[in-house]
Amino acid sequence: MEQITELITCPNCGAEYDKHLSKCPYCDYINPEGAEEKYLGDLEKVRQELDHVDELAAEHVRTEVRNSTKKLVKRLILIGVVILAIVGTTFLIDYINSRRHYDYEMTEAELLWQKDAFAKLDSLYEKGSYQEAADLLNTYMEEDHRIWDWKHYSFMSWYMEYLQIQKELKMLEEDGICSEELGKILVRNMFDFYDLSDEKIARQNLQDENEAVVLAACREEIAEAIHERLGFSEEQMTRFLEEIRDEDGYLNLRKCDKIAVEYYHQFR
Repeated sequence: MEQITELITCPNCGAEYDKHLSKCPYCDYINPEGAEEKYLGDLEKVRQELDHVDELAAEHVRTEVRNSTKKLVKRLILIGVVILAIVGTTFLIDYINSRRHYDYEMTEAELLWQKDAFAKLDSLYEKGSYQEAADLLNTYMEEDHRIWDWKHYSFMSWYMEYLQIQKELKMLEEDGICSEELGKILVRNMFDFYDLSDEKIARQNLQDENEAVVLAACREEIAEAIHERLGFSEEQMTRFLEEIRDEDGYLNLRKCDKIAVEYYHQFR
């Protein structure tokens, strides 16, 4: 039976992802429910494999299993204790570090702040002043506010990434060369935007058709820079994207960095 995709919001970075994943694909923050589901699934696979052992060797296998079960159980218990300790410590640290933040979010003062701040953002958005809205959003993020509650945040988060790429390209043009670190940043952001298909745009919780049109235009502009400025062909990009996706379809940042290290000299 095909598994239904249900999205959850990462409490660490605010990104949405499949609740069945064991961790956030963007910041590696542990998802306890998904981790437990994966662990139980792995145990079920082991059980199914044992069910298919040839009957002639079954008794021998059972004997071996009985002899090793005690050791395996001890190891699993030890591993479980370690995992629980790690998860518990992680949640405790996160709770301690973020308690003030979440308490603050629930106050009347924060709700009043959102009302005022979102009105300013709405005004800039309605005028099409996306650059100014992005600057204001960056300021709010630095002040540790819950800005992802704003209804246009999904669109603006992509637009802010587009602006970041433009900034990085400008740095490249001004310096005339590309450092390895700048290459990594460029590749990560550009691959992410290049992979923003019409289908993915439609899943971004956008508020109207205009947002989809703007993002599509930004994507085309980035694609042109990738092909003409950085010298990657469409065939290369298609192959790269196939190579850097993980089993869940997300971009693997380590693989992005590997490609950046191999090709950053091409950006000169």
